Amino acid sequence: MKQAAIVYNIVHEVNREWAEQIDAFVVAFKKCGIELIPVSNIDAYDYVKQYKRYINFILFWDKDVYLAELLETTGIPVFNTSKAIRVCDDKALTYIKLKSHNIPTPKTLVLPFTFGQSLLKFYDRIKTLIAENGFKYPFVLKQRYGSFGEQVYLITSEVMFKKMLQAIGEKELLVQEFIEESSGRDFRINVVGREAVSIVMRVNQGNFRSNVHQGGIMSSVPHPDRRMLKLAVKAAKAVGVDFAGVDILMTASGEPVVVEVNSNARTIAVEEASKVYVSLFIARHIKRFYKIRKMDLY
Repeated sequence: MKQAAIVYNIVHEVNREWAEQIDAFVVAFKKCGIELIPVSNIDAYDYVKQYKRYINFILFWDKDVYLAELLETTGIPVFNTSKAIRVCDDKALTYIKLKSHNIPTPKTLVLPFTFGQSLLKFYDRIKTLIAENGFKYPFVLKQRYGSFGEQVYLITSEVMFKKMLQAIGEKELLVQEFIEESSGRDFRINVVGREAVSIVMRVNQGNFRSNVHQGGIMSSVPHPDRRMLKLAVKAAKAVGVDFAGVDILMTASGEPVVVEVNSNARTIAVEEASKVYVSLFIARHIKRFYKIRKMDLY
């Protein structure tokens, strides 16, 4: 049986939910005739150097782009690539990629970089900048780096905006249009290769964020809007991923827009809701393409 490695963050060892995802991939790859060996990010580089001749590829289930790029220097294919993970993990870079490929996305303003200083110190100029770009309350404030909807805030007033800037501190931020019609609802489309393999709807009755970790509930979408599926595939291609979870909102006019692309989107909950074995799709895709990717590295 061929061997490969799945590199995970050490935090996964103390989080049962995340550990279950690693186990799910191990099972899926075994169905494709590949022994997927879990290796923590602490041990990954030394492990790969020692057993390089046996490792056909690396499934990188972490967001440490520096480690991913370091592993790529060994000549072993890494899925997703460090470049793709970097783009997806930074919401500002995601926005730039989507915009440059003419992919519809909510109106967005990336706030200035201030060398670790809180934007509150420059509040009057930030307030003017936001107003000049056409934003009015309510709008969505996001940290550029974050997962599970935990760093996303609905700003409804100037008082709230100031308080949030005080609480967030020096984090890098962006402002995004609030699409009220999609408050508490979005669609997660899993793309593998150039195919939309599954779609679920996430609904949260008590929060504008539809994330499952914020209380959102997933359900299947028996008759999906094909425009959403095509848009998700275009978005995945634009950011350079082999696989991803693409989040889509519907505007008041009924047009789909891409809000985020997740390079490390968990598959277990999606599989339960959609009845589609997304992990197996990922395993089959990597098995099919890792040799081609390896040739490209040399």
